[in-house]
Amino acid sequence: TLMFSSNVGCILWGQRLSDEVFLDRLRRFGFGRRTGIDLSPESSGALMPLRRVNKLTKAYMSIGQSVAVTQAQVLQAYAALANGGNLVTPHFAQDFPVERTPAADPRVLGTLRDILFQTVEAGTGKKARVEGVAWAGKTGTAQKAVPGKGYIPGSYVSSFMGWFPAQHP
Repeated sequence: TLMFSSNVGCILWGQRLSDEVFLDRLRRFGFGRRTGIDLSPESSGALMPLRRVNKLTKAYMSIGQSVAVTQAQVLQAYAALANGGNLVTPHFAQDFPVERTPAADPRVLGTLRDILFQTVEAGTGKKARVEGVAWAGKTGTAQKAVPGKGYIPGSYVSSFMGWFPAQHP
């Protein structure tokens, strides 16, 4: 279901987790806090506090609503998926010392990498496919929001995040 951007599948996955574990997984991938990227100022994005998380808000969060993330956080999370689960601070040069923090179980990440490969091969990311190169990635569609007012009907931001080669980026 993830390969075809199934909101229902993502919501069902989110509902299987307790509220505490759900938020923990988001935080372990770097959401809700600054990445430490060598740019300033950097926003921490926004995750709702545990006291406000319930079945409905978890459904929204499972498909990317009711959260605010930065491009650097998305980059950091995808890098963890691609590199075997290590959350690293993004930098603009190669010679920085790298501190690695495990973001998830390597077996789970391997399955997710396979799914993201299939997303490019046969799912919503087919347009990113390059003959002879094994890509992995995910498409995204987000409704534009107005702070304090909600979402703008019919107004969206589309994205794609991926890496290659899929198994050894």
